[in-house]
Amino acid sequence: MAMTPSPVHLESMIASLTTEQMADIGASLVRRASNRRELISQDQARQAFISLVLTPGWNSSRLSDLGRVRLATANLVQRGWLPEQIVEPMCVIAAGVSPHPLVAIEAVLRGIEDGDQCR
Repeated sequence: MAMTPSPVHLESMIASLTTEQMADIGASLVRRASNRRELISQDQARQAFISLVLTPGWNSSRLSDLGRVRLATANLVQRGWLPEQIVEPMCVIAAGVSPHPLVAIEAVLRGIEDGDQCR
């Protein structure tokens, strides 16, 4: 399990860097933070949902569309999207095919867990 370094530890690690190196690291962190705030679009979420090929077991399920939501969500997580970037658009997709709003949310959450396990 990865340990999160403390601010004091990080400060001691960068103390010997030049200002140029610190500026490069800072710019890189700002870019990464910006990318993490970017959500996938509804079109990207819909495309992930539509393009997914279900297994025969999921195809025979009465809730195959929710299975498609779960698997599409897991695929997005496995491809590197963060949960906070995909949860809202995927919940919108799930709400359109779910018999109840809580079931829609559950399908997305289980998809995130599935994707995290396969990373």
